[in-house]
Amino acid sequence: MALLDLDHFKEVNDTLGHHHGDLLLREVATRLNAALPPSIMLARLGGDEFALLVEHDTPLADLTALGELVQSSFLHPFWVEGLGLEVGASIGFALYPDHGTDPSTLLQRADVAMYDAKASSTDRIEIYDPARDVNSPRRLALATDLRAAIEARELGLHFQPKATMADGRVHSVEALVRWRHPVYGNVPPDDFVPLAERTGLIHPFTDFIVERGIEHLRAWAGSGLDLGISLNLSMRNLLDPSLPVRIGSILEAGGVRPAAVTFEVTETSVMTEPDKTMRVLHGLADLGVRLSIDDFGTGHSSLAYLQRLPVHEVKIDKSFIWPITTDRGARAIVQSIIQLAHNLELNVVAEGIEDQATWDALAGLGCDDAQGYYLCRPITTDDLVEWLADRPRDPAVRAGRVGSGSGPA
Repeated sequence: MALLDLDHFKEVNDTLGHHHGDLLLREVATRLNAALPPSIMLARLGGDEFALLVEHDTPLADLTALGELVQSSFLHPFWVEGLGLEVGASIGFALYPDHGTDPSTLLQRADVAMYDAKASSTDRIEIYDPARDVNSPRRLALATDLRAAIEARELGLHFQPKATMADGRVHSVEALVRWRHPVYGNVPPDDFVPLAERTGLIHPFTDFIVERGIEHLRAWAGSGLDLGISLNLSMRNLLDPSLPVRIGSILEAGGVRPAAVTFEVTETSVMTEPDKTMRVLHGLADLGVRLSIDDFGTGHSSLAYLQRLPVHEVKIDKSFIWPITTDRGARAIVQSIIQLAHNLELNVVAEGIEDQATWDALAGLGCDDAQGYYLCRPITTDDLVEWLADRPRDPAVRAGRVGSGSGPA
């Protein structure tokens, strides 16, 4: 059994309306029926999902060839009332009896494989792999509860300060989402952010986090705190062409300066589908917000794209920062990144600073900004205001002994 799901179908419905979405589904079904062998049954399950029933003894190589055949059906636009619509498809296979002996189990595991295909940065075809099946009763419950938590505005934000290395002045904070579940307690972001991506919740999740961040920014400005805020975007966000429009509406409603808002994107997410992500990044840059490349140095081939990206800063990954005082190789890499970024007129942030020696070494290399436990751990907005009030006013003192790192966790 195979499960096929259209990529970016929601954007068609949101942009053109459900009438065009329905017509697109008919065109997809017609093209698939024409391409598939007569022995394969095609059925629409609902929404933009289709099932393919394949003979159970089909060799693995033939299944891969079938997936490629289906993918080839999406290489050309689908014409709907004079509009050429570009959509792709992700396909997951589950095999009888290896992965299940009843239709319900096979369908569920084909669904798991299909979401693995969606998460893939290269292929859109996956065979069910039990080792990668992270579904569980707890995870399924979290998926339902996450939607409710977003709608009830129960997710919270903690903030980690960023400071100028020259004088220790805190000029902005990075917002980090937190979720305290009524049953499971504190749920790590590594659990619920991928869950939001896999269950289609990433759009309302992102909108909620941006709205909450803007609310805090406006409150700080109202109390006299001149702070910027950094918000993280996921790979799924960068593949969403409607993101700049939604962010623009949130910024306008929030009444804050766009330049006070920075969106952080990872190097890997930018390079997943660079042509698509480039358009979204330029759309965000046109709003007047700042853009930052997070975890810089861990991605692939980004140097060729860096000068083309509308970004304002790079954040050097902590894996290069931690050994900088003892490893000459790490120090050389960091120095090269700083020089490259400055040549491109980009700001440089070092994340993961945990001691004074590392701070001093980075300052000596010309790094602009610092973030890490040595400065302050992520804290609530109330603790942040108190922490800022207690900081030394003398820049020399701030730059010398910046912080004990013992702020509220």
